[in-house]
Amino acid sequence: MKSANLIKEYNFDQGNYQGIIRQYQDKTCSQNSLYIDNSLFQIVDAPGGRSGKAVKHHILNCDERSELVIKHGTLKVDEEYWIGWSMYLPKNYNKPGKQSYTITQQMGFNNTCWQNVKGTNCNNLIKKSDGSITPKIGSPINALLPSVDGTNLQYDLYDYIKTDPEGRLIFEKKVFTMPAKPEQWQDFVMYLNLSSDPKQARFKLWKNGQLYIDERVRLLPPNVGSLGDWKIGAYNGEPGNGERILYTDALKLGNKNASFNDVSP
Repeated sequence: MKSANLIKEYNFDQGNYQGIIRQYQDKTCSQNSLYIDNSLFQIVDAPGGRSGKAVKHHILNCDERSELVIKHGTLKVDEEYWIGWSMYLPKNYNKPGKQSYTITQQMGFNNTCWQNVKGTNCNNLIKKSDGSITPKIGSPINALLPSVDGTNLQYDLYDYIKTDPEGRLIFEKKVFTMPAKPEQWQDFVMYLNLSSDPKQARFKLWKNGQLYIDERVRLLPPNVGSLGDWKIGAYNGEPGNGERILYTDALKLGNKNASFNDVSP
């Protein structure tokens, strides 16, 4: 029975994507609907000894992304959320092109800087661990990135610090790492407190029941009402960056009254 504290739940065992958005880059080979349904996204028997169905994400060198989306505006400022999902990386999941990175979960604050680089909250700065400052157009992307061989995971997390006299938002980049194992399901639980009070705002991430990140971090700057699209799947940037194959399953979104067990895969 679905918990009353779950906002959304998808396990794909019915063989469809009802209620969830699929996001893909539609300028090259992704234009064909059969390709989208039978290659870029495909509901298949779950690999790795798991019962039921899962989503296979297969992006070719001509693709940019194959992602499942919790729509922008869903995760609101001053609210708390629990999110759970599963990911399976096959051996040799990453066949690099001109770059080798892959993002398998990502989120940033909602903005339209891709339409107008001079728009609201578009001229920002990132403070790195070495103290250097680099410019950033729009929202920094909080993201989960597997290593090329799939044996390690990196999480890039961005904490809003302040706004400078020129109106630029300044974020501090924090990087976390954790071990991973290809050809095994990895179950994630994320807790988000999107408070506008930096003393209350928090981010937590568990993998396979172990807590790896527990940070006081403000993801949303002032006057931003929600996160943008929250996504899982496969993203490797502009077309030409290689081929990727991975699987996702058991996506759940819970409200502030939910618990770890409510959303854990």
